[in-house]
Amino acid sequence: MKMVRKTVYVSLATAGLTLSAWAAFAWQEAKAPPPMGHPHMMVAPGAQKLHAELEKVSQSAAKKGMYTCCINPPCEFCAVHMASCPCGKMVAIGKGVCRECKGGWDVGEGRVQGVDAAAVKGMSSKEVMDMMKSHKGSKGGKMDMMKSHKGGKM
Repeated sequence: MKMVRKTVYVSLATAGLTLSAWAAFAWQEAKAPPPMGHPHMMVAPGAQKLHAELEKVSQSAAKKGMYTCCINPPCEFCAVHMASCPCGKMVAIGKGVCRECKGGWDVGEGRVQGVDAAAVKGMSSKEVMDMMKSHKGSKGGKMDMMKSHKGGKM
């Protein structure tokens, strides 16, 4: 009888530890990725000047902590339209991301741990326009963008 009790206690303890470890992993909060600008990539000769400008814009924003793209390589949509990228922070709090980032997640290029690619939602054109407007007229920058974006399709 003592042996059975001991086995039950050991089994319960093992199950409890396993469940705790699983819960810690499953419920880990997603964190925004570190800022990252565009890497130097091979591009067609006619696009080299454009790509060099994108590199400058995104690298500069990344140094200021304002280019936290959620995919790797980083999107160009946000660089072109806002000179920053809030998508890493947006996806970490469960909100939608730009269309290029959504596409990156769809092909396995997401870089935010704890986020299920299937759960990532893209913003509608209206949501993107609202976010861009709030960014252009905002003194608060990226935090105002996250507040103004309701996450519509979430």
